[in-house]
Amino acid sequence: MKKEDFLKVISEKDNDQEVNELIGEIEEHVFRYIKYGIRSNVFNLVEACYDDVKSMIVPETLKNYSVGRFMDLTYFVALCDLYFKNESVLSERHDFEKALKNRRELAAIISFIVEEKHHVTLEDLCSHFEKDLTKNQIKDCVLRFDQYFSFRVKDKDRNKENAEIIESTKITVSHAGRRMYQFIRDNGCTYSPYAVDYYIYKNCSDILDFVGDVLDGEKDISDLDDLTIDLPKNQQRILKTKIKLLCGQEIITL
Repeated sequence: MKKEDFLKVISEKDNDQEVNELIGEIEEHVFRYIKYGIRSNVFNLVEACYDDVKSMIVPETLKNYSVGRFMDLTYFVALCDLYFKNESVLSERHDFEKALKNRRELAAIISFIVEEKHHVTLEDLCSHFEKDLTKNQIKDCVLRFDQYFSFRVKDKDRNKENAEIIESTKITVSHAGRRMYQFIRDNGCTYSPYAVDYYIYKNCSDILDFVGDVLDGEKDISDLDDLTIDLPKNQQRILKTKIKLLCGQEIITL
């Protein structure tokens, strides 16, 4: 149906049933799209007619129509809003996927800030990722995707570019960055193998280094409390208990 035909139908009087059925068909397409991602030509109509229909929902216009017509037109606008919201969410997810694919360390940096520190300095990031990322790699990643980060800028630095202030400012995750973090948590390794590979490698490397230091006598089992493992607290506790038992058995054997 063309825009002109749609607007003509919803503007005519005494055809409430036809309008109700028409809005019902649009409803089916909207919910099918949200649930299964199936698009149709109906959305060209939705996009073209949204403003026109919304402008009709005013007392001066609706006094000439039935309550049922008012409800149908209001519902049409609500369906459009739902469609646009879904479009916005999908667009943002596409941006997340593209960013995480191009710079795989982005997931690790955002996750570290949210889960561990909430606000960090560039030095904190360099220290945490010293085995895997250079300072320039971290800076480039944060600056390239600065929409996902916020910088706590002092008054004297407000006129400076991010590239200048990043050396000394506090770095936090922006609202968009927190949505990306939720996306990372919700999707796990289904979209970004790096996020899983990175933490598996880092955890294994840190644990092996610690066990080796204990067996060599450079560290004591009591130092286990200082070992950082990138896992939820309860899983850290379980894993550290197993490490403690393993180290204790090996020392007894030796």
